Amino acid sequence: MPFVIESSLRTATTSVSTSHTLNLPSSIAAGELLMILISSNSNKDFSATGYTAVTGIGSGSGRIVGCLYKIASGSEGSTVSVTTAGSGALYSVASRVSGINGSAPTNSNNFIVGTTANLSTFTIPANTLSSMTSGSGLMGFIYSNASRGNTSFDADLTEIDSFTGSPISQHSYVDNDVGGSGNPAYDFTMSGSRQFDYFFIEVAASASGA
Repeated sequence: MPFVIESSLRTATTSVSTSHTLNLPSSIAAGELLMILISSNSNKDFSATGYTAVTGIGSGSGRIVGCLYKIASGSEGSTVSVTTAGSGALYSVASRVSGINGSAPTNSNNFIVGTTANLSTFTIPANTLSSMTSGSGLMGFIYSNASRGNTSFDADLTEIDSFTGSPISQHSYVDNDVGGSGNPAYDFTMSGSRQFDYFFIEVAASASGA
């Protein structure tokens, strides 16, 4: 069975610093996956104690995008402290995810990162990922350093969170039933042309989905 996004909470852009406080959703239960999707306005890596970081650089932008994840203990607070290797601002969406494979909740070697050309309509080529296991899915986002709304997105995706502000936009998604049916490519139409950074990573469901 597919994994389930139980709840999510965003942190609007943090101040330019090396120390950041990101919001976590409430009611985190032991054994859930905590997945924090993060974009940055700089090329500085980020980290947090107890979390695994997966990052990449948008090919045309030089900005770091990626995630932090961990299996929850259930004793997490309402925020997490994140450090960047140099000064920058972060934007994040943190999700608690149930029905995951507790021993291997995500494949940190199977992710896609890049930057589109200056376009308003584009396709993210998730079909270039390595073959995904049965019952796995993808979580990720598109990001722009400009205010760009999300006019439409691929029917295979469910929106986790959508933020259009100044001077950034980040739109987060999940496709929780990819593995075994062939990897997808995702189509997007935005409210205006821009280069968009993107990041999607494989998340694995438990055998029972519970």
